[in-house]
Amino acid sequence: MGNYAEVWVGSFYLGRTKSQADPQLMKLFRESDRKVVHCKKHDLPFRERLWFDHVKDDEDITAFYYSAPVRTIRDHLELRGYTLATAKSAFSLCLQAEANCYPEWRKHFNLLTQASADQWLEAMRSIKQHAPGDDRDCQVGKLVSLVLDVDWYGCPGPDLNVPLRLALEVCEDGDEVICDLTDLLLAEYEYVSPDENFGTYERGLTGGLEYPNGKTIILTEGHSDCWIIFESLKVLYPHLTEYFAFMDFEGLRIPGGAGNLANIVKAFAGAGIVNKTIAVFDNDTAAEDAIRPLQDLRRPANIRILRLPELTFLHEYPTVGPTGTSITDVNGYAASIELYLGRDVLADGNGNLPPVQWTGYNTGLRKYQGEVLYKNAIHERFRHRLQACARNPELLKETDWAGLRAILSAIFVAFHDLDGERIIDALKEHYDQ
Repeated sequence: MGNYAEVWVGSFYLGRTKSQADPQLMKLFRESDRKVVHCKKHDLPFRERLWFDHVKDDEDITAFYYSAPVRTIRDHLELRGYTLATAKSAFSLCLQAEANCYPEWRKHFNLLTQASADQWLEAMRSIKQHAPGDDRDCQVGKLVSLVLDVDWYGCPGPDLNVPLRLALEVCEDGDEVICDLTDLLLAEYEYVSPDENFGTYERGLTGGLEYPNGKTIILTEGHSDCWIIFESLKVLYPHLTEYFAFMDFEGLRIPGGAGNLANIVKAFAGAGIVNKTIAVFDNDTAAEDAIRPLQDLRRPANIRILRLPELTFLHEYPTVGPTGTSITDVNGYAASIELYLGRDVLADGNGNLPPVQWTGYNTGLRKYQGEVLYKNAIHERFRHRLQACARNPELLKETDWAGLRAILSAIFVAFHDLDGERIIDALKEHYDQ
C-alpha cells in the first residue's frame, strides 16, 4: 500500500505522491503555510483524506499539511512560467509521449489524446461540481468516466505543476490548495517530521541566486524607483517578494539615471550574470535614448529591458513649458514612476495634479523630455498611503493602484516565454531518455 502525500483543493482531491512530498509542488508553499494540528480524529478540520478511515475515532492524531489560497498558488506557478497556455501545451505533449512509450495503455491514452486540454478542464469542472458529464458533449462525458478514479485525473508526465495549474482553472480564488503530509507521518518509518521546514528548504531561494530557480534581479534608474516597486510588491503581492532581489542604490552609492542603468545592463551582460534580470526604465525620452545602444548589444536571454507601460490616464495630463500650460499625452516623453502612483497620490489637497515641466529637447530623437514637479510631496503622500494600506489591507480596494499593478504585471510576465520553453524542453528531454 505505502504512504502518500495528498494534494487537494478544498474537498476536491487531485492526486498523490508516494513516500514523499513532490519537491516541485513544495516550492509553491511558504513556511508560513505550514499547519500542524494535534487533536482527536473527530476534531480534525477535514474528513476526506484517503488515510482518514485507517485512524480510530478516539485516536490522538497529528495532522501535518501545507495550505495556501488558489490565487497565491496560481501566482507562484505563473511566475515560474506555468501559464495556462504552457500548461495546455505540456498536457498535450505528455499525453502523446506517454501513448507512444506505453503501448499497453494505448486504449486508455487514445481517448485522452483525442481530447483537448479544454475538454479535460470541462471534465475536471464536472467532477469538482459532482456533476455527470455534459450529455451534450459525449467526449467530456467519456473523459469523466475514464479519469474519475485515476490520480491526477489521467494527466500524465513527471511535472505535477502541469495538472495542478490546469486544475486551478476550475477552482475559486478563495479555495485552499492543500498538500497533506499526514499519511507520511503515520508511516512505520515516518517519512517526514512536522518540524521539517519544507516551505523554505524546497523553494531553494534562500541560498545562491542562480537561474532558473534563483531570484530575479530588478534594476531601476534610481533609489526612488527601486523603493516604490519593492514596497508596492510587498503590499500588493506579499507572497511573491522572495522571488525578487533589488539593487541597493544607497548602500553601494550607485548613481542613478537612465544612462547609468544602461551601463549596469552592459556590465551584467559582460560579466555573465546567470540570474534572470529585468532593467526597468522610465517611459520617457531619456530612457528611450539610453536604451537605443542596448538594442545592438548581444544580451543573453536572461536579461530583459522593460519600459514602464503606457497608461491611458497619461494620454491627457497637465504640462507646463515656455508657451504656458497645456494638456498633453506624456507617455514616452515624461512618464517617470511618480505618474504611476495613482491619482489619489498625485493630486494635492485641492484635487490638482502636479504638472509635467518640459526640461529639454533631444535632437537625436526629436522629442522633448519632461519631469513631473513636486516629487518630494508625491513621495510623501505615497508613503502615507503605503502605511495606511499596510495597517488596513481593505484600503487596497479603495485606493488607486492601477499604474503600479501594471508595472508589476509587466515584471511578472517578462520571462514567460523563456520559462515556458524551459518547461517544455525539460519534458521533451524526459521522454527522449
